[in-house]
Amino acid sequence: MSIEELEKQVNAGIRQYSAAKNEVWKLIGSVKKSDLDRESRSRLLEQLYSPLSEKDIRHTFADDVARKNIGVSFRSCISHTRHWKKALADFGWTISPGGNSKSEDHEFAKSLGVRTPKVFGSSLRLDDLELRSGTVIKPEAGAAANGVFWIGDDKSLWSFATKTRYENIEEAKTELKSKKLLEQPVWKIEELVEKQPGVPAHDFKVWMFYGEVGLIQEIERAPLDGDGTAYFYHRPDGSEFKVNGARKKLVSAGVPDGIVEAARKISLAAPVPYLRVDFLAGSNNYCLGEITPHPGGAYAGQIFDEADKELGEMFIKAEARLYTDLLNGKSFPEFFNCYSTGNIPKEDIS
Repeated sequence: MSIEELEKQVNAGIRQYSAAKNEVWKLIGSVKKSDLDRESRSRLLEQLYSPLSEKDIRHTFADDVARKNIGVSFRSCISHTRHWKKALADFGWTISPGGNSKSEDHEFAKSLGVRTPKVFGSSLRLDDLELRSGTVIKPEAGAAANGVFWIGDDKSLWSFATKTRYENIEEAKTELKSKKLLEQPVWKIEELVEKQPGVPAHDFKVWMFYGEVGLIQEIERAPLDGDGTAYFYHRPDGSEFKVNGARKKLVSAGVPDGIVEAARKISLAAPVPYLRVDFLAGSNNYCLGEITPHPGGAYAGQIFDEADKELGEMFIKAEARLYTDLLNGKSFPEFFNCYSTGNIPKEDIS
């Protein structure tokens, strides 16, 4: 397809999008001017406001923004967070970046009394790793289990990301595309946390909104001969949170004791409105996996719009609680003592 044809399609798509917004705006005006009863008018306005983002607000209904939570969205909040973190970085501050250091995560958790896995080696090159059974190798920073391998009794490597078994590191390299992962000293070796021998521990990913639990995502990662990864989304009260409908559903035994309280402790000690605090729950105990500032699997088409709005409301309230604590002088010493944030030397943090 030529550039001219593509430009025509792009321009047509933009015109269609603008026309759809104009139609919604006109309908909002019509409903507001109608002689419908209050309940019917409110219901129709809720429907019309639901697809709008914050940049779609017109002056004719600006007063409804806060009353009707127009444009409230977890996806929008995360995107906005990426923007202000970049702006902070331009001023010399690095606060909870997407590629956060797992070692600093563990240092932070330990400073708060939260258990972390045993580490047998860190800042290693891939070719220098001495594989030992019953361990996991992983990059210092990363996401979506990329580069995370379970070392079997025969020193083979099982990929958490692709469910592929490799005989040795040379074979496993075919899965790694990043030059950094292949050449730089960014690898670590940790203890393997198992649910039972040969079965990976369940992941419990706690979505924390500055001290308040939004949801707990439980993941069962099937072994090589299993039938796929399964998921369950818990609300804080133990009921199911309908987040999406595309994934295999896990029959859950519930959230282990202590995980929520540990996640809350970590969340309240960090000067950000949102963190996903990930744990591994073994047969006898749990430990921190990592802390994820910007979760995957939460963008357009990946979670229901109703869930996106509910989580967005939690995010906004978390920002308000955080601002309140900052205005009251909260200093977050554990966070600044453990993370390389750029502007404050660690020795200057009380």
